[in-house]
Amino acid sequence: MSSISENVFKRLRSNIEILDIDGNPLSCSCDMIWLRGWLQQSSSEGPRCADGSLFREVRLSRQDCLKKKQVEPIHPGCETEFIDQSLLPSCKHILFIISIKI
Repeated sequence: MSSISENVFKRLRSNIEILDIDGNPLSCSCDMIWLRGWLQQSSSEGPRCADGSLFREVRLSRQDCLKKKQVEPIHPGCETEFIDQSLLPSCKHILFIISIKI
């Protein structure tokens, strides 16, 4: 998995205690800028980008992203809305550990 749609987590974000996506080759692009804001509220180091750099240290601004409007595929054969659709067997390197506060 190289990207996570904000819409996938929009409904769950306030209830997620742990999100472990380490080991995935994250594309640290404008599509993921929402995650950096969420990570800055966390004490966790957070995931790394595909190039090995820490995602939370990537220099992206919302203004720059609005200018670029990049569209990046997650992985050929994988769907982006994992909560609404079942995971396809062809998807590899997908790990979600979600702990919900009760």
